[in-house]
Amino acid sequence: MKAVTKASIEASILTTFLTQPIWVIKTRMLLNVNKKIGEFENLKNQSMEIYRQHGFTGFLKGLQLSIILSFSGVVQMYVY
Repeated sequence: MKAVTKASIEASILTTFLTQPIWVIKTRMLLNVNKKIGEFENLKNQSMEIYRQHGFTGFLKGLQLSIILSFSGVVQMYVY
């Protein structure tokens, strides 16, 4: 395996681990039906609710699928 491909896989996995909690919180914020709550208050509320309901692993919901989907870019670059 080429070094560039290996580096691409490592970067893809690392980025997925770092951004997955942000995507989970963002999705929960978009599903908010109470428009009286501001963005920062909603961010705080959703973060606390996720942690209260699911613990730390709640922020990593969907991580397995995200990692699988992140390999499509690696495959495309390798084929190209």
